[in-house]
Amino acid sequence: MILLPDWKPRPVPDGRTIEGRYVRLARFDAERDAVAIFDAMGGESAIDEFARWMMIGANLTLASFTDALQRRDREQGFVTYSVFPENSKIAKGMLAYIHIRPEHGAAELGAVAFGEGLARTRAATETVYLLAKHIFEGLGYRRLEWKCNNLNETSKRAALRFGFAYEGIFRNHLVVNGMSRDSAYYAMTCEDWPKLKPGYERWLELDNFDEEGRQKRGLELQANIGSA
Repeated sequence: MILLPDWKPRPVPDGRTIEGRYVRLARFDAERDAVAIFDAMGGESAIDEFARWMMIGANLTLASFTDALQRRDREQGFVTYSVFPENSKIAKGMLAYIHIRPEHGAAELGAVAFGEGLARTRAATETVYLLAKHIFEGLGYRRLEWKCNNLNETSKRAALRFGFAYEGIFRNHLVVNGMSRDSAYYAMTCEDWPKLKPGYERWLELDNFDEEGRQKRGLELQANIGSA
């Protein structure tokens, strides 16, 4: 048991703009960003493939997609960021701090949707780096989680690549669109972050990319660090 005699609840993320080298993160604004994100995720022909993992419904239109995002932030306390890569004025994706528990210093990084022009880029990786850095260094949180449907192999690979340690499966965890969901749990802690941060920063250096923006060396982060 680790005693925390001086522990105090941490601040709730306020959605302030976060600037990186390859990306800018700004609080989601429906009027400014909804159409751009909807289009980046493929529009009506492809949106459901993304949305089914985010639990915001099916057969989405632009209107229902926008309404779902706004209700989620308003009713569930999510802090959703729009992602603007390479100084673009057009959002290419989003992600959010969700299930925020300031009394425990814990939050989840979720609602991850990297659309065309953002997925598998250095801007996408820097997005995760910036939000992890902000939650641990800026707000003093103890734990950042990543959860996903256990069938979502893409999300599970991403969690490990980004340095989240695998913690197990919550069986029969949720009922989503009439189907039982087993959830895979991953997390990084405030003890892990100082070990993970240098790997992110080495990977994000300008000299790690060629003229086409392709990486020269892979992102090597030490997952499954273990508890303190």
